[in-house]
Order: sequence, then structure tokens, then C-alpha cells
Amino acid sequence: MNVHAVARGKEAAGNNLERTVEKVLSRNIEGLKPLDGLELDLGVTPKDVIYARGTMKLYHYRPMCDEVYRVPIVLVMSLINRYYIVDLASGQSLVEYLLQQGFDVYLIDWGVVRSGYEHLNMDHYVGEYIPECLEQVAEESGEREYSMVGYCLGGVMACMHAALNPNAGLRNLGCFATPANASGMVLYKSWADGENFDIDRIVDELGNVPAVMVDAMLQALRPL
Repeated sequence: MNVHAVARGKEAAGNNLERTVEKVLSRNIEGLKPLDGLELDLGVTPKDVIYARGTMKLYHYRPMCDEVYRVPIVLVMSLINRYYIVDLASGQSLVEYLLQQGFDVYLIDWGVVRSGYEHLNMDHYVGEYIPECLEQVAEESGEREYSMVGYCLGGVMACMHAALNPNAGLRNLGCFATPANASGMVLYKSWADGENFDIDRIVDELGNVPAVMVDAMLQALRPL
């Protein structure tokens, strides 16, 4: 085997992948530029903040039906995405749909994590923040039972909550876009592996993993 040829082949493949990723990201950025001047009203379904801690807010949406189901639904959002992806606009809103079906809807919005919050981990989010929110939901609704719906990383946290609290009042658990089983995410797992990706160094240098870095990794999974 020609070791030098193999090395050159690997280097060429790496350079080609780098150019492809840069091209995709550049194209996406250019495509978003026309949207920079737009002022979009997002997350406008009527709601009230009934609890807050740090950047986290717990919303209670106002009912849209005369009759409302007894057991409330608690939406647990991802730490990465903004909460309004489930409430983009009238007719394009999961929250609105649930309200129109007669559900009592609450939502945990983690906000934008900023400097000074680097110490927070899953123990804080799952062990403290979520239970505190559920106490507020119980007080507001008068019900100890609840259904929980988690999105993306929020789904992982919802699953952790369910596993750690088998005797809580959780009636139903639903998750979507949740990587509870990452066995099929071969490429992403390889990139996120500690041997290939020094997450500790990034956190030490930047405080938190930038959203643009997460987006770039997801885009690179399907660069074309």
C-alpha cells in the first residue's frame, strides 16, 4: 500500500468536504439576507408568564374553547431552538391547534442562554427547573396530573423526567424530533464523539456551544 497516496487521498477528501460545507453555509446565509429587514410577529398566541427563573419562562396560553380538558399539556422546548417554532403564526401553530382542540396548554421556554449560565447542566434543568414549572402548573390548573410533550432536546429532558419520577402525575408522554435512541445517527455520533470533538475545550473557550456551530453540523449531515 502506498502510504503517501492514501494520506494525499484523505487530505483531498477532507479539503473537498470543507469546501462543500463552506459552499452550503455561504448559500444559506445569502438566502437569508432578504429576510434581515423583515419584522415578523412570532409566538403571538395570547399567553401569560406565570413563572420565571433566569432566562427560563413558563407560559400559560389562554383558552380558545368554552370547554377545556382537565389534564393540562406541558410543552418542553429544546435548549437550542426558540419556543416560537411551535407557534409561528395563526394557522401554522401547534399551540393554536392544541388550544382549538380544547387542551390547557403550558410551555417551558428556556430563553437564550447567556454568559454566566455555563454551570447549568441536566441536573439543573431536569432536577430543578422542570419540577418547579410543574408545581406552578399544578397550582395554576388545580390538577396534579399532566401530559408532557417534548421537542428535540426538550424531548430528551422529558424522557429523563419521566424515568426519574415514575410516581409523579405524568399521564401521557409525547416526543417529536427527539434523539432518544441515537443508534442510527452514525455520522453525527462520530462527530460528537469525545475523540473527534473536544466539547470541553469549546465550553471553556466560548462558555456555551454557539448556535451557528450546531447549525453547521446539522447542515453538514446533508450538504447537497
